[in-house]
Amino acid sequence: MPWPEAEGGDIEHFYLQMNGTSVFKHAVVGFAEQIEQTLARENLKPGDIAWVVPHQANARILTAVSKRVGIPYDRFVMTISKYGNTSAASVSMALAGPRRRVSSTTATRLFSAASARADVCGWVAGVVRFSLRENLA
Repeated sequence: MPWPEAEGGDIEHFYLQMNGTSVFKHAVVGFAEQIEQTLARENLKPGDIAWVVPHQANARILTAVSKRVGIPYDRFVMTISKYGNTSAASVSMALAGPRRRVSSTTATRLFSAASARADVCGWVAGVVRFSLRENLA
């Protein structure tokens, strides 16, 4: 696309634009659906999940997801205020959080989900059972 003319150019359509409300709603609904579908597939309830380790794109989105699925927000491992949106690295960076907070060797269920531009590529989500012990005998 050529540069807009100083006089009479279509400057309004020259810049990248986003419908923030629509993107926010899409992210909240999509992430909440991933949690709900994964819990149903694994025969789990929100109370069975000790930690949610999400992609760290936006804290407001994750607050809304928390309310929508009934998992308290304090179970969401949040690193965005410390590191910002680190894109694909956000989940792996946040995974250290639950390990530091778990005080027993009891196996714990952790839910994680991320999107790769969810409007185009889709979501990935799963439940992981982990323990501080070496083996989950």
